[in-house]
Amino acid sequence: MAVWPTLRRRGRWAYYGTTNGITGIVRGAMDQAESVQELDATGLTCPMPLLKAKRALNGMAVGQRLRILATDPGAPRDFQVFCQQSGHELLSSEVQGGTFELLLQKV
Repeated sequence: MAVWPTLRRRGRWAYYGTTNGITGIVRGAMDQAESVQELDATGLTCPMPLLKAKRALNGMAVGQRLRILATDPGAPRDFQVFCQQSGHELLSSEVQGGTFELLLQKV
C-alpha cells in the first residue's frame, strides 16, 4: 500500500502528513520549486530591465523563477540573448497591451 504525502505550505516551511499519520517538515525544497519572484521594470529602458533582472537572479536559489514586466521594446530579444549566454532558462515571453511578461528560471 503506497502512502502519498499531503503538502501544506506555510511561509518557508512545507508541512506534510500521510494517510498513516506520519508527519514531517520540509524546508526550502517546495519554496524553490514553486517560488516566483516578480520584477516590475515597466518604464525603464535598455539596459536597466536586464541589469535589475540580473541583480534579482543573483540573490535567488537555483530553480526559482523570476517574472519580469517590461515595456522596453527590446526586452524580449535582450532576455533571450541573456539566457543563452548565462545558462538561465527563458520559460515564456508574452506581450499584453504593450507590456512584455517574461518568465525566467535560475539554473
